[in-house]
Amino acid sequence: MALLNLRLMKKALSFGYLRKAKEERDFHLEKAGIEVTSACSLAETLAMLRESTYDVVIVGPTVPREERDRVAAFAKSRKARVIFLYKHYISGAESGDALISVDGSPADLVEAVVALTA
Repeated sequence: MALLNLRLMKKALSFGYLRKAKEERDFHLEKAGIEVTSACSLAETLAMLRESTYDVVIVGPTVPREERDRVAAFAKSRKARVIFLYKHYISGAESGDALISVDGSPADLVEAVVALTA
């Protein structure tokens, strides 16, 4: 039965450059029962996507558009859903499956992860 429960746990890869904000975001996701792996560079994120399977990839608001799009394309090729976080506004985010404002509550991100991985 424990194996079944582990299989149902959602796996998220959290990529961003603002360490404190990412740690807080990851804390709330883990508190909600989502297994989170954290990455702080483009190279690390792409390597983690090559090495493991994730249900969702969360891209922080300060990740430049070119990097964001590269991560999204690779994540989708690996069958992961993609959430882009933004502050104030975001443009060119068509490759994301969901857009979440960092000004919202942590519950907004948790709900998006659950909805995208249902």
